[in-house]
Amino acid sequence: MVSHVFLWLLAGCLILSPVKASQKDVEKETVVDVSSYSHVSGYLSAYDKNPTVYTIEYRQSTGEIPHDLSGYDGVITVLDCGRIGQEAILAIGEKTIKTIVFDCAGQSDGGYAWMVENNIVAEVGWGIAQKHPEIVHKKATVIYGGGN
Repeated sequence: MVSHVFLWLLAGCLILSPVKASQKDVEKETVVDVSSYSHVSGYLSAYDKNPTVYTIEYRQSTGEIPHDLSGYDGVITVLDCGRIGQEAILAIGEKTIKTIVFDCAGQSDGGYAWMVENNIVAEVGWGIAQKHPEIVHKKATVIYGGGN
């Protein structure tokens, strides 16, 4: 058994509590200082394959995100373009997914307005949508902070 961190939001405060879970390739307990974290809640949508691939390639070519994304479970798009390159954790119930922000909602194409009108907190990249299809259109919290 290896400890895994689950995120709980209670009365607007972020609380992390370790829960025992069996996980392959995890060797130690994760300890996270959440004092600098901020969070936002809403619903998830998903990117298709080609926009995910091409946007990752573009952001890597401009140095906005690292070439090695192996430390993340996937990528997300959010409203705030200033968050590109930041680490974020998606919390969906007791499930947590470590991500990096790789894109933001466009003003000119209507993406920003659509996300706001539909309370979309993030669009998950193709990889996350394929690995966790059950989270698309679910309520989630995006927790920013940590690495960047």
